[in-house]
Amino acid sequence: MNSKSKLLMGVWCGVLAALTACRRENNPSSVAATERVALTQNEIYEREFLRLVVGSNMTVHATQTDVNKLCNDIDKAVDWQDAVRLFDRLGKMALEQPLVSSNYTRRENHLLKLWYVTLNAFVFAQHHRQESFEDWDRLFLFLKRYTGEIETTESALQTTNKIGLVQRTNIENYLHGVRSGLRQNVHVMRRFFFPTIIDGLTEEQKADILRRFDELQKYTAEPPDCIGRKIEAK
Repeated sequence: MNSKSKLLMGVWCGVLAALTACRRENNPSSVAATERVALTQNEIYEREFLRLVVGSNMTVHATQTDVNKLCNDIDKAVDWQDAVRLFDRLGKMALEQPLVSSNYTRRENHLLKLWYVTLNAFVFAQHHRQESFEDWDRLFLFLKRYTGEIETTESALQTTNKIGLVQRTNIENYLHGVRSGLRQNVHVMRRFFFPTIIDGLTEEQKADILRRFDELQKYTAEPPDCIGRKIEAK
């Protein structure tokens, strides 16, 4: 394992506690066989990507573990340009995957699983292109999914008067969970991963990324009435 892979594995172990060169002969049949092997490997990656982003039969921990292993495997198995392309493909799939469950627990868990997919894909890709400032938009586009869920849920609570106590409690718990998830994601990204993938950026670019993290933090504040209810419940 190279030093970069060791660094990534070390970061994952600390933060989350608990990702061949083919020589072609002049023989046309050999070339065709090599191309078929490469295509099959891409198909395997695509199936794994789909399994991770859909995640209907996976726990959060299983997704977290499997996506990190897959990204490490890709990083060691293919040329770095191809690896980056695969990581971007995985990140795009996570960004576009809808949250379809009306069950708030499943919905929150699916969003968290998609975050682990996004985080791994982004961090592994950025280790190969630390000079790229524009690609940070990929990460913030996904984090906007959290802010979108927060805004939509807050609006539903404010505009819905005829709602049962149990349903209101479920919605409030979901809102609290999404806020907490966003808060943790921003903290982990800023403290553990941001410092390792910004070597090629200017000071102004680094400051802009930190500013955008600060903007996200505003969505994580609990409203005073929610805090009061939690104190009373104790």
